Amino acid sequence: MTSDLKGITASKAELEREIAERQRAEVALQEANELFGSPRQRRTAELEQANRALQLEISERQRAEETAQAERRRLYDVLETLPAYAILLSADYHVPFSNRFFRERLASRMAVLLRVSIRRSEPCEICESYTVMKTNAPHRWEWLGPDGRNYDIYDFPFTDADGSHLVMEMGLDITERKRAEAELCATRSILKS
Repeated sequence: MTSDLKGITASKAELEREIAERQRAEVALQEANELFGSPRQRRTAELEQANRALQLEISERQRAEETAQAERRRLYDVLETLPAYAILLSADYHVPFSNRFFRERLASRMAVLLRVSIRRSEPCEICESYTVMKTNAPHRWEWLGPDGRNYDIYDFPFTDADGSHLVMEMGLDITERKRAEAELCATRSILKS
């Protein structure tokens, strides 16, 4: 029995030694995790936070782009439905933008006039649209268009997105007003006689 007791005591001592070694190993593992695991965990957390911030920024930019596209569409729709013509003119006699009013009433007639003008190296002397390019100031004038209608023209200097200088021109059809003014003038002449 004594030998059994000695064997149990030896096994118990060995078991305690194994437990102590296991505890030391667990402590060492925990210290290693603290030493090496924490920076990794912090970096992972930082990356996750940066990813969430980027996702939020992407969403905000998408919303901003959608809003900008809607605003551009609204502006384009306004320009398309104006009861006046609106165009952009380049120094070399091109029309990079025109609204529906211009395209339907004047574009084909103006193409002929512009083709004649293209042979020039600078705007013609009587072409008032290009006064704005010479003065860099707004200009207003009246014009009898190739469609036989009178227009009150407003020209403004305009810088395009690429930095090129253009003329922004708007023309209001004043034919009926001119006729009414002429009739009023004729009536006044008759009344004076």
